[in-house]
Amino acid sequence: MGQVRFWAIAPIALVATFSGKPTLSLSLSHSGGVANSSSTLISAEFPQNLTDANPSGLAVLAQASPKLSPSPQSSPTQIPPVEPGPSPDAGSSKVMLEQNGELTPAKSSVLTLDSSLYDEYTFEGTQGQTVVITVESTDFNTYLAIFNSQSELLGENDDVTQQNSNSELTVTLTESGRYRVMVNASQPLPKGRGKYSLTVRETTGN
Repeated sequence: MGQVRFWAIAPIALVATFSGKPTLSLSLSHSGGVANSSSTLISAEFPQNLTDANPSGLAVLAQASPKLSPSPQSSPTQIPPVEPGPSPDAGSSKVMLEQNGELTPAKSSVLTLDSSLYDEYTFEGTQGQTVVITVESTDFNTYLAIFNSQSELLGENDDVTQQNSNSELTVTLTESGRYRVMVNASQPLPKGRGKYSLTVRETTGN
């Protein structure tokens, strides 16, 4: 769907359309080694064919060859555990508005442009803030729009991707004041109704 849904509505008409809808206003508070001593294998092979005729030679050889003592084993080196350091700050977010709602003919307003249902919410924003607005639903194809206090359209979105029928907008606020978020169904009744979740969160960089 093209991103022109709310451009066709004059700001005055929007104010008249939305003024009858209760709004929810929330204030902004805009990641050793064992020195294995090689136990050097010393080859001390003695002659195995000593003759009995020279027993004294055996005694002399035995005295001349002192008993080899085993090489001392060095104790394993204790490696202290390495504590993981803090992960780099990849940015954070703060929830400004979170709402679960439902588009129903009994409670929602009707957009005169195409007779689709919508709900309206407000939040307080500060100039320079970057906000991410998401609407998710498993019941209907969502549509999302945001307006400033002068009813000027700042952004709108139908589908996140071709495979994702939810809606998402990232907007940097140009002034401090009250902003209106419209949660809309991209189709009229009977398809454009059901439960949804809305989240507005402030994002901060590194």
